[in-house]
Amino acid sequence: YLGIYAAQKVSLREFAKKYLEYARANKRPSSALRDDTSLKALLPFPLDPEGKTLLGDCALAAITPEILERYKIARLADVKPATVTHELATLRHLYTKAIEWRYVSRNPVKAVTPLKPPPARVRYLTPEERKALLAACEARLRPLVLLLLHTGLRRGELLALTWADIDLRQRWLTVRDSKTHRARRVPLNDTGLGVLQALPRPDDSQAKAFGEWTRDALTMAFRRAAKRAGVKDFRLHDCRHDAASQLAMRNVSLRTIQELLGHADPRMSAKYAHLSPAALADAVKLLDGAEKESAGYSVATRRRKR
Repeated sequence: YLGIYAAQKVSLREFAKKYLEYARANKRPSSALRDDTSLKALLPFPLDPEGKTLLGDCALAAITPEILERYKIARLADVKPATVTHELATLRHLYTKAIEWRYVSRNPVKAVTPLKPPPARVRYLTPEERKALLAACEARLRPLVLLLLHTGLRRGELLALTWADIDLRQRWLTVRDSKTHRARRVPLNDTGLGVLQALPRPDDSQAKAFGEWTRDALTMAFRRAAKRAGVKDFRLHDCRHDAASQLAMRNVSLRTIQELLGHADPRMSAKYAHLSPAALADAVKLLDGAEKESAGYSVATRRRKR
């Protein structure tokens, strides 16, 4: 009557099944798979030295922030902080849905101290590395790597492209299957246009431009090419970092980089700010006339003596 309800006595393990059904129906397959992986790590966590009581056996309402802090500390001994952050984020959203569905009235994950995020990774190629990497790519791999370097597309966005998404006349790509669930248009430069013009184009406009590739196959082929080229610590996703870095070093505004790469959060683009020292120098030059302007202002606004 007062809007207050008793928590249903359902265990985390039981509710996790309901949550994963929701995730598979409403999230991207990769996100739902990550949720499944996170919960498989959370559920068997022992709450006593003998391991007789597991986190998954606890009622949702009985799990406290103190229990989750213990989980966080124990888990950090085995995996990286980013993994723990993902696992707790999954649990946090699970509780959000549990509150919406009237199973509990509070979210204990909100009281867990978040881990400090690692430094932003910005890895880009030197001219020598770029030349070596492209030379080491097999003939069928090279077009994909060139497009990644010249568009900043994500792996999934590239592999999801159909010929209907590619406008060679207007020199645009339309990204529909985006991580942020928002379509965006990406312009093609001469290199990107040349790559697509050289590909055989089927009659079916709904055919995928790179339908013969899977995510794992592309990642493994790229990893082998980077190894052959002697390019270390450079992953497939770093092609996206390289595109953004090259733009920043050519004084392209961070707002433009955000639009081109489809960053939902401007802070994702801000990590490239340090790569454009010339732009910062140009900005400081605008202050050269500040003394003259302020001097003129003080003279113009000085009170007259009576």
